[in-house]
Parts: sequence; C-alpha cells; structure tokens
Amino acid sequence: MNSPLPRRAYWLTLGALFAVALGGLAIWMLGSSRHYAGTDSVAPRAAITGIPPGGKLCVPRGLFMPAGADTVRLAVSADAPSPLELMLGTPDGSRRSRIVVPAGERDADFPVRPLRRDAPVGLCVSAPRGLAGVSGTLRVAPPALLDGAPAGGAISVWYLDPGTEREAAKLDEAAERASLFRPGFAGPAMYVVLFVVMLLVAIGGIAALVRRVP
Repeated sequence: MNSPLPRRAYWLTLGALFAVALGGLAIWMLGSSRHYAGTDSVAPRAAITGIPPGGKLCVPRGLFMPAGADTVRLAVSADAPSPLELMLGTPDGSRRSRIVVPAGERDADFPVRPLRRDAPVGLCVSAPRGLAGVSGTLRVAPPALLDGAPAGGAISVWYLDPGTEREAAKLDEAAERASLFRPGFAGPAMYVVLFVVMLLVAIGGIAALVRRVP
C-alpha cells in the first residue's frame, strides 16, 4: 500500500501552480498591443471574396472612422506576397496607403493620416497581382462591391489608434464595460472587489482541503 504524501508536498504543489498562474498573468499584463479605435461591427466569418489581378474591392458607404485613428485593418488571405493599395475617401480629402502582405491568412494594416474629427468614409482596395480572399460576413448591408458588382457580403474593417498600450492599462476600461450590465447600486469598482473576494475564497477553500490531508 502506497504511503500518503506529506502535507508539505501538497502545499509545495499548490504554491508552484499559484506561482505559474501569477507569472503568466504578470507576463500578459506587461505585454502590449494595438488599441482599436473603432470597427464596422462586421465579424470575420469567412473569406467572402477574392480580388482578381487589377481588381478593386470597395465599400462606398456605411463606414465611420474615428478621429485620431492612424491605421485601417482588413483581414486577408494571400497565396503569395501581394502588394495592396488602400484608397480612403474622407471629408478631409482622400488618403492612399500601399503595403505588401506576406502569404497566408493575416491582418493587413494600412497606415493613413488621421482625421481631425469622426466622419463617414468610403474605402477601396486594389490588388495588382490579385488577392485570394478578404474576410467578412454574408451580412448584406453595407455591401462590398467588387469591380462595381456586389461581392456577396460585407467585409470586416477595424481602425487602430497610434502606438501600443500595455494590457494592464486596459483593466479599468474592461471593468467599466463590464459594469454596463451591473445593477443600479454598483459601479465599476465592484468588479475589482469581486475578483479579490473570489481569489480569497479559492485560496481559503484549497487551504481547508489541504488541512484535511492526513
């Protein structure tokens, strides 16, 4: 019959697991990423259309670009490195941006000059060598047009703010957004308190189980 593990072994195992989880959380919080300024709210369900060589994919209406955003992002797939050109029509004048996307499924980020104010925009993307696919959904409004004809759905568009932001800096915004569904007597700080309480309850429950180990 195997002898039971000493209580110290349980504490060491739990401590190691807690340290790994805490380290992973710290690494995530110290990381940084681009911050979305806005989107057209079209989820990228599939590659709804490709662009033939020399073709042009346009969304002439239904887009709204926030002021200050300096990047327009599309989700694309390319069979080979492909040059793309974005033409953005805005009340402040047109913007053009040229990039080359590597092969594979990836985000195509077009740097553009920011708008001075929030405004409706229209965009077109041309691909001299063609492009395998642009992601979007079969939602038909506002429709994308491929060389002037309906492309079969709406493409996904994101706008990004300049620079990067640490993930830890987004925690207050996350709590604020979560608090949109709160009861009337609570505020965003309630979610921080709940997180701490749940953590203490979990630690207390584990400690109680370990104390019962012979």
